[in-house]
Amino acid sequence: MKTRQGYINRVDFFKEQLPEDDATFVAMSDEDLLNATLLYMSRLDEEITQLESEQRKNRPPVKRLVDLREAKQNEQRELESGGFWVPDLTDGVSVKRIRGWNGEWSALSAIKFVRLLKSGIKKPSAFPPRGLS
Repeated sequence: MKTRQGYINRVDFFKEQLPEDDATFVAMSDEDLLNATLLYMSRLDEEITQLESEQRKNRPPVKRLVDLREAKQNEQRELESGGFWVPDLTDGVSVKRIRGWNGEWSALSAIKFVRLLKSGIKKPSAFPPRGLS
């Protein structure tokens, strides 16, 4: 269930990257999708830096810092190995569907997903995400 929530939060982040009031917006470019992905992956940086600056010398890091570092490493590994699982916001139909998405896990099955590599190459993916699908 925790994994599902992580994916729901990820999709919600990408939904928030879509312009709300722009009726002429149809889809993102491949470059915009890659930039949104990199922005998503940097969302933890500020809190990690904050916790590192608060850490006392010769003391183990607090659990929150350990968890954030691990999440960041996992996301980096996902991007570099099989590709980062994201909604395909370069597809107009998916953009329309994600705008109407109600936040439910089961409703994600109507949205097209891709695995995005660091180079910007997109590979088709499936819902729910499994391995390198």
